Amino acid sequence: MLDQMRENSIPRWLWIVLLCGGLLRLSAILLSDPSPGDGLTRLSSAYLWAKHPEWEGLTAVWMPLHWYLMGMLIRLWEKPLF
Repeated sequence: MLDQMRENSIPRWLWIVLLCGGLLRLSAILLSDPSPGDGLTRLSSAYLWAKHPEWEGLTAVWMPLHWYLMGMLIRLWEKPLF
């Protein structure tokens, strides 16, 4: 019975791999600086463009194609965050 329980348990190496992966993810969370938040900034830019659409040109930090695409979707669905 004890041998059968050992065979069905999760191998020790798998626990070590999961622990190392979790520690790497935790360190990335603690050491990164997610503010101002790239995704949130892009969404807010698209939302502002959807309210007042105009040609943004090609001089911005990001090319404006994603603003136009997301802005058109926001115009179709009025409340993108709800």
